[in-house]
Amino acid sequence: MADCAALGIVIPADRPQDDGTVEVWAVNWPALAVFVDLADQWEVVGVWTRAIHIGLPVERVETMIRRHRIAEDEADRVFFDVLELAAVALPILNEVTE
Repeated sequence: MADCAALGIVIPADRPQDDGTVEVWAVNWPALAVFVDLADQWEVVGVWTRAIHIGLPVERVETMIRRHRIAEDEADRVFFDVLELAAVALPILNEVTE
């Protein structure tokens, strides 16, 4: 909140509390559905005592897009959206916790 105030952003006091849900815009649903269905398709290598996620193989992403029957004119956008989701997830999946 202090960061917001420093930037001149006013947050109303009667704002609802964050319940942990995230709004997903309709345009993003196809990519999210494909990404979730690829949850067990990550390339992973074992190094000493931990696993390192490498990424989602593009051929598996393309296959899942076809399995979801995403229209051809949307397929490229969904493909790159899924790759973006994977890029954001990768550092989180590879966090080392002690």
